[in-house]
Amino acid sequence: MTASDVRDSRLLVRLYSFDAEERNPPGSDAHALAHVLSEGQESRETAIDPWRHFFESRPPSENSDDLITTILDVETSALCKRWVGFRESCPGADRLDLSTSQPTMKGVVDTVQAVQKTWESQRQNGRLNKAKKFFHKFCGTLNSHKMMMTVLPSGNEYISIFTGALNVVIHASANHEKVVEGLSEALCTIGEYVNDCATDQELFRTEDMQKLIADLYSHIFLFLTSVMDWMMKKRRRRLLDSFNEDLPSVFENDLEKIKAISNRIRNLAAQSSRAEARSTRLTLEELAKDVRIGLEGERRHQAEMRHHAEGIRRDQEKNSSSWSFEKRQQLADSIVDLLENRALGWLETARGLQELSRQNHSRPSTALSLVRPGAKVQYTFEDLALNSSTLEDYFDRERVRLCADSFNPVMIDPEILRHISEWAKAPPPNLLWLEGESMRCDDFENPITMMAAKVISLAEQSQTPVVSGPTGRTFKVGDFEFSVNEW
Repeated sequence: MTASDVRDSRLLVRLYSFDAEERNPPGSDAHALAHVLSEGQESRETAIDPWRHFFESRPPSENSDDLITTILDVETSALCKRWVGFRESCPGADRLDLSTSQPTMKGVVDTVQAVQKTWESQRQNGRLNKAKKFFHKFCGTLNSHKMMMTVLPSGNEYISIFTGALNVVIHASANHEKVVEGLSEALCTIGEYVNDCATDQELFRTEDMQKLIADLYSHIFLFLTSVMDWMMKKRRRRLLDSFNEDLPSVFENDLEKIKAISNRIRNLAAQSSRAEARSTRLTLEELAKDVRIGLEGERRHQAEMRHHAEGIRRDQEKNSSSWSFEKRQQLADSIVDLLENRALGWLETARGLQELSRQNHSRPSTALSLVRPGAKVQYTFEDLALNSSTLEDYFDRERVRLCADSFNPVMIDPEILRHISEWAKAPPPNLLWLEGESMRCDDFENPITMMAAKVISLAEQSQTPVVSGPTGRTFKVGDFEFSVNEW
């Protein structure tokens, strides 16, 4: 299994996920699973080229929802622009290979694991061990980042930008001990801030909450842009491995601003929680008095309907709350892993068949003949009939005799159609010979084969006598008995 195989299997699954929901009937389990599978997808173009967001400028949108993310869009464009320059400035060992990575949360985890695997092959020191612990904690907060950005309009795009930037920065810092230690600590700190308020925003998805989340990730994107600028500056001065500043101390103000916004999100959630508690208390006081008491006739019937509807609503809320974002994400990840393994096996099998076919074609062949060169060989009809008399035992008649109902329309020459019409109208005995150019295709695609099968099916439907069989076989139809002596 190569990196190319893994990349191709992931691409196959991503492309399938766009059609999976449409291919399965609504209400089925497969349709529900397909919906979960397609939740995190953006577009078919992005699935084919997941890094396209970093190389294409974002078109201005007139959608009113974008007012929430106006500032975030500015920082997103700046981050993408810096990302391109930063990656180009990285030396070969520090430059991320886009063909083996992907801008997803799973891609970030894969990058971290690849970096740690490289460290394990080298002599480790206390600094790298400390970075490994920070990265382990940071990877545990990635789902919280995803939960936060999913709330925003075009949330999947922001997730792609965020994870793509993380991949490049983490990979570029892997060979520089002090840099990777400071970066892992800063990312872990930001992840803890986000993790503390992720549950709060899940409960209160208001417009004010969306604005605060957009503001939060504007500062996080600005932090990543600043880190890239700082690393390029140090690299130009050849000080990346010999500076006295710790990365968290350099960006201490940035981290404090991110912490302050996360606290605002928690405060807003706390205010919303208190308001909801007050509303719930008033509702409970109102519900303490049954709406059906004291009513008669039509008014009581309406009260009964409202009471029943309220019960259904409470049951639905209870069921929906149990199906949390995290559970859906776990299910989607499990489905993707299963499909990627299936796709990987299919690709390996297809490659093995291609290799076997190539080996067979590459073997040298030699024509052996007992006839002297220059001698002319003649074959009679009797020799042909004798030598081919046993071939029909190996024909698959179910494949040759096809059902006309499943055929697609066939385009035929008007001259051929005229001969078929004359044959159908002519008195017996008559013979129809169908012949066409040789072509390499399956029976279900060969127009001559399809047309012949249609004629046979029509002849059977019209009860036209048709005889087919090997030479010398005797047939009995009613009181008549005859044999086929020639083809």
